[in-house]
Amino acid sequence: MDQWSCAACTFQQSATAPRCAMCQTANPFMVASDPYTSYVPRQAPPKPKPVAKPELMYLSKPRPNGAYGKIVYQTDRITKQQVLDTYAIYLLNGDMNTSSWPLFVFGENDIDKKRAKSSERDMIGGLAGVLGDYDASVSFGITTTFYRDKSVNHDFVAFKKIIDTDFDVLLRYIQNGHDIIVPSPNLQDLHGYYEKSYWKTVNG
Repeated sequence: MDQWSCAACTFQQSATAPRCAMCQTANPFMVASDPYTSYVPRQAPPKPKPVAKPELMYLSKPRPNGAYGKIVYQTDRITKQQVLDTYAIYLLNGDMNTSSWPLFVFGENDIDKKRAKSSERDMIGGLAGVLGDYDASVSFGITTTFYRDKSVNHDFVAFKKIIDTDFDVLLRYIQNGHDIIVPSPNLQDLHGYYEKSYWKTVNG
């Protein structure tokens, strides 16, 4: 029997299971198998409303002199608290043009990218488990995984169009003074359990 390994908790189960029996993450292959299947998205749970820290209040205002934002490569793990601190400032001023809170980026899939507004995510593996719930506010998913439209995996022109569209959005944030926080591998990643994901052996 074909098996499916959940991307969120790695539990293995039947490939025909609509959701993981352990963590209830949707099976991306079942969701994507039939675009005409009547699929009712679940309403996302309410987000906590954190208190804005005084030392971060300046991020609710635009940068002085119309300065551009920067691309920041963060090797420390992005934590829920870091995101909540930023979200607290977003709640004070969510207008891109008159604020300067940072925007976190992560790898996104085409199912959650196009889900109904305010509905719950289907995929919560990787950084989506930390940033996914905030992808309409202080995080932004760059579409790199395609479950529903697998043809993009073999169509460079279509893939480039999607990536260019996402990066155009990021450029607008930078032009309006927002830093873009890019999660980057640290020494533990490069030389630990996941090092095989970052290194390629050539002629070895």
